Amino acid sequence: MAFPERLLGEDEELVYDLRPHWWTLVGPGLLAALVVAAATVAGLLVPAGDLQGPARLLLAAIAV
Repeated sequence: MAFPERLLGEDEELVYDLRPHWWTLVGPGLLAALVVAAATVAGLLVPAGDLQGPARLLLAAIAV
């Protein structure tokens, strides 16, 4: 959808009307899914004990 020119001021002109292709979101989407999957697997592999909570928080911080 193009930018509506009625929203421009009197002295303004539209130089670029960029509309990125939907493929530009595929890479970041796949990367996010991979990070979530890796963090989930790593969180499930943390051994039980006193450091389990802090270890999972550290994994979540790294994933973010």
